[in-house]
Amino acid sequence: MLNWSYFVVKYRKLLLIIASILLIPSLLGYLQTEINYDVTSYLPQQLASKQGQDILERDFRIAANSYVMVENWETYQIVQLKEQIEKVPGVEKASWLDDLYHPSVPAFFIPEEIKRNFTTDNASIIQVQFTHNSISSVTQRAVDEIRQLAGSDAAVVGFPVIIRDLNSVFRTEQYLYILIAVIAIFIVLSLSTSSNLQPLLLLIAVGFSVIYNLGSNVLLGSVSYITQAIAAVLQLAVTMDYGIFLIHRFEEEKEKHDDPEEAMAIAVSRTSTAIASSALTTVAGFMALIAMHFGLGQDMGIVLAKGVVLSLICILLLLPGLLLIFQKPIERTSHRILIPSFAKAADLVVKKRAAFILLFLVLIIPSFLLKDRVGVFYSLEKGLSQELTAVADSEKLRKKHGVAELVYLIVEDQGLKTEQTLTEQLKTIPEVKSVNSLVEYTGAQIPEEFIPEDILQNFRAGKYALCTIELGIGQADSRISNTLKEIKDTAASFYDEVYLSGEAALTQDLKELTTKDLSRVNMFSAIAIAIIVALTFASLTLPIILVMAIQFAIWLNLSGAFLSGTELYFVTYLVLGSVQLGATVDYAILLTSKYKEALQEHSPKEAMRQAVEKSGRFILTSSLTLTTATIAVASFSKIKMAGQMCGMLGIGAFISMLTIIFILPALLLLCDRLVTKTSWRWPVHQRDSSAAR
Repeated sequence: MLNWSYFVVKYRKLLLIIASILLIPSLLGYLQTEINYDVTSYLPQQLASKQGQDILERDFRIAANSYVMVENWETYQIVQLKEQIEKVPGVEKASWLDDLYHPSVPAFFIPEEIKRNFTTDNASIIQVQFTHNSISSVTQRAVDEIRQLAGSDAAVVGFPVIIRDLNSVFRTEQYLYILIAVIAIFIVLSLSTSSNLQPLLLLIAVGFSVIYNLGSNVLLGSVSYITQAIAAVLQLAVTMDYGIFLIHRFEEEKEKHDDPEEAMAIAVSRTSTAIASSALTTVAGFMALIAMHFGLGQDMGIVLAKGVVLSLICILLLLPGLLLIFQKPIERTSHRILIPSFAKAADLVVKKRAAFILLFLVLIIPSFLLKDRVGVFYSLEKGLSQELTAVADSEKLRKKHGVAELVYLIVEDQGLKTEQTLTEQLKTIPEVKSVNSLVEYTGAQIPEEFIPEDILQNFRAGKYALCTIELGIGQADSRISNTLKEIKDTAASFYDEVYLSGEAALTQDLKELTTKDLSRVNMFSAIAIAIIVALTFASLTLPIILVMAIQFAIWLNLSGAFLSGTELYFVTYLVLGSVQLGATVDYAILLTSKYKEALQEHSPKEAMRQAVEKSGRFILTSSLTLTTATIAVASFSKIKMAGQMCGMLGIGAFISMLTIIFILPALLLLCDRLVTKTSWRWPVHQRDSSAAR
């Protein structure tokens, strides 16, 4: 290990040159990485709603749809706009009332259930279908052109429109996130290091790894916008403590050795194992996300874990060289460490340990029960700022026309008579606002071969028949699950092959899938980290105590969200436990390691006092880098999903820090004898062992 450390020191300039050259392909890869804004695309292919979506796109050429609402327009203007929209590249069809009834037909001759699909008071609604899916660049360009054609007073609504505005905001904000995180982390690091230059050099070293991570994402084909939004921020915040550990060790070794290169080589040798072990626990927590059946977990887990590994490599290979090259400027900008000593806090923790145990016992059961009661939402629109045009237009349409939630029902074509019976049954469901099927336009008596092709192709494709159902409730309504089930059961009573698709159906399948994934991911992350802790300390009980402490912090975090009335985006709720556990379990491992070292020479109480005093600053610094960076990003983000995830992780890191500094020492002292008996070669001070005899 020492030979390897000398290699890093000796060839530091060469390593920096190679690292700088590697930035070029990384930047090119970053620019070519495709961002996926559609979380439903990560659903497993075997889901019926996903299969239905494929049939819509492949056979009916309905990949995405939107609405254009105009107010106080004359009929000829609406017809003219509809015809212009149909000519836009990427638009499959634009539909309005004139497709079914000539504009000269009096309104009172038009059936009310058909008329209300296209008009409401003084507002008219054009329905637009696209040839490509919502995230396609063709569809996105089409949305821009439709907005120009309709004018600023029109409301253009739908999932493709939301994706367009999200894309626009994200491409600007993703750089703002990194800038805010860097500034916040630099301020915290300046307080915890002995030079103003050291934080900058550390940020540069980790900055290399961030660029490598973002650039290598091109190998994955695409990454979710959520992953892209938080990856750099979390990588910066979570892995900074590896570099701080190395910097502090280098300062200690310089006092023992006159040669800085010798001191750095020894510092790298003596910290690399500890840093690698710390990184391993974080990687384990992030990699647990891969256990999800929901593909976003794999996307996020790989990128976050990859980032930690790359940060570890860059800190061990690049940071030593940067510190040696800039050693003189570091000395000129030196100052005392501004974060206060933890001596008084250590005394308090040991003296008041019974009170902290009582606090733990009082809070653990309520927090465990309340964590499952936090509200969860799945709507992309709800997770965006109300300032976005797409969100404001959606609200405008909702007020005029009511909730417009479309469900696509795809069945095998068994003729118009069966379809008429199905349509009549569907209309009896209270939450169904309207049913748009072929039989509604033609009646059940007309043979399908006599129906005009331009009408038939909207409802028939190959062996499939399509019904479009408009609901009077939105995705957030508690009745949506039962309504979708009733629609599917009704169709299944007439047909053997039934597919229910559309955003509401996809979201419902997403809810069911992620509910199962939540318990699976939390279990995998807890087991993986517990195994690492067990191997690190050769103990059977320490993994339980340490993981329990972090889980307690996670439960407090979720309970706080419930008590404050905060509704969490489903991705935040899904990954929070695993990410918080992986990112903050290092605090518990560090304190326990210091405690174990001190036990070799001191009694448990004194050993714990020293452990808290020696590790407190480091734990506080690590926590504050994560907390300040993520909460700062959350404060500025217009994408509430990304901002909320960052905010919850920041709060979680702070709660974890308080738990490890005040609760964990009390638990370890309480379980001291149990830990001694269930751990291999656990140190027992001679005075304690004599007293025990």
